[in-house]
Amino acid sequence: MRSYNSTLPQMPHEDIFITYTLSQLLEDGADVSSMPGNSGGLAKQCLVALSTTYFGIAHMEREILRRGMSKYGKSLRTLNQRLGDQSASRTLDVLQSIMIMALFEYLISDLEAGWLQHSRGLERLLEIRGPESMASLPCLTILESVRPSIIFSALLLRQNTILSSSDWKTLPWVNHAGRKDAMQRLIDILADCPELFVLRESLPAKSAQLERRSTLHHLEDKAHAILDNLHAWKQSPSISPWMEVPSPSSAPEIIDSEGLSTPIWQTVYHFESLYQANIMSLYHGAIILVSRLCLGIQLELDEDKCEEIRASINMAGIAICRSMDYHMERRGDDISSLFILFPLRMAFDAVGVDNVEIGSWLKAILQQIYSGSAGRWATARYLLDIQPLSNNPTPA
Repeated sequence: MRSYNSTLPQMPHEDIFITYTLSQLLEDGADVSSMPGNSGGLAKQCLVALSTTYFGIAHMEREILRRGMSKYGKSLRTLNQRLGDQSASRTLDVLQSIMIMALFEYLISDLEAGWLQHSRGLERLLEIRGPESMASLPCLTILESVRPSIIFSALLLRQNTILSSSDWKTLPWVNHAGRKDAMQRLIDILADCPELFVLRESLPAKSAQLERRSTLHHLEDKAHAILDNLHAWKQSPSISPWMEVPSPSSAPEIIDSEGLSTPIWQTVYHFESLYQANIMSLYHGAIILVSRLCLGIQLELDEDKCEEIRASINMAGIAICRSMDYHMERRGDDISSLFILFPLRMAFDAVGVDNVEIGSWLKAILQQIYSGSAGRWATARYLLDIQPLSNNPTPA
């Protein structure tokens, strides 16, 4: 194993790992002091575990990676003990620890249940604390960071989320109203989506025909209300316009009538910033999510709006695809990529299933993101030849 003390003899290994990891995970200009774990405590132990593992994978250092996984197991056992203590479980330190552990599972583990469990556990702690308790800036920063993963886990598990309530959309921001920007307002709307799927799955399969149609129409009305909110959000002056540039050589191609390869779309979107690209991709992903629910309702009701809905879904899917060139050029090494996984999945459902060229192209992008630009996440099991530690690790 290479020695990093030779280059920075005064700096402990842990500080090297943390400095390197934060430089990779935080966007340019981000406030390092806002990263959970900087204040010490259990959250610092969790941050050290994440950073050590991340550094070991990135530099293909087997012993550093083993050390990081061992630290992860020890930190997780301590966290589980704290969660068993009613007073300790409500502390900011525990909230930060769960957030870091969820990030660990999201980045490194192939086990979907890992980050789902952490996200749902964090939501339960938030519910116990109440929205008023998240009004301080440190707590609000955590809440803003974890809201998307809590909502996505609720969607996957077909469960409601506390984040859909008006109190959770307003009270945490009472002292920092300026932080309720376009992204946070879009996430407010997205928080209403899990309920749609809970209601859809709760419909009895063999209910009376008239009763079922009435229930479906009610669900459709709720879905259209969310779509109306999304369209109104898009008209906000804080949403900057994008520009179109010629499609790059990496765009998917089809064979035209003359036997020549031509891009499926002639232009792609470029934005003022990665932030604007992220919110527009998230917006189109939400449009697809809700519109596909509406399409399913229309198909069951045998009504005449199906083609209109399909056109909307297709348009949103292509919009996400035409944004991917910008995302892949400007994204950070890992975190920015993770943010677009939901829109990418929605684009695949919208236009990738029926179009082989687009589907293959989207799968290649997803593989690149899952593996990391240098294949670093795919190498974790190669280096250790084991799965990352489970949520119930054995003693290290």
